[in-house]
Amino acid sequence: MLALLCASLLLTAVIVRITYTPVSNLDQTAKILENNLQKKESYIYSFINDKRSFNDLKELQRHPQAAIGLIKQFTTDRNIWFVTFTNNELNFWSGIKVIPDYPATIKEGPNFRKESNGMYEAIRKSEGNFSVIFFIPVKFDYRFQNEYLRNTFATDLLKDDNIEIADFTDKPVYDVHSSVSDHKYLFSVKLK
Repeated sequence: MLALLCASLLLTAVIVRITYTPVSNLDQTAKILENNLQKKESYIYSFINDKRSFNDLKELQRHPQAAIGLIKQFTTDRNIWFVTFTNNELNFWSGIKVIPDYPATIKEGPNFRKESNGMYEAIRKSEGNFSVIFFIPVKFDYRFQNEYLRNTFATDLLKDDNIEIADFTDKPVYDVHSSVSDHKYLFSVKLK
């Protein structure tokens, strides 16, 4: 019985050694991050592509109960922040975690943005002079860190701490794309 146990452990060790590579580890972790990010994107798009829901966003400053409901629905429950603008002037925000200094520089659709406290995927939709921008926290970048403020990926996107945002000189990398039909490139990650 002991010999059988030893043989099965040896076989498992050999298989793990053969199949594990840093590239597969990067791909596995990055796909988890990408899939979780795309789930949040899908939730946002299903909301803003519904005409009635999108029109409700235009009236939030006049309807406090609806505003509280959307803050709970997006910010409290799903860690998605949003701001609304009319003529690029701020009308409403779901919290102060992220309010862009220059909202006009954010293009329609998905964008990857560095803000003062981290990196976000920003999704903008405009109609006439009205715009809404949703922010999905991707990775935090605090000037000072402590036990509460840590420069990690958002924990609802990724629990592992073995990858980081890559720059254009890094190799190998995994390119993270949006979930929209054109699968727009957002950013790349690399192993730490």
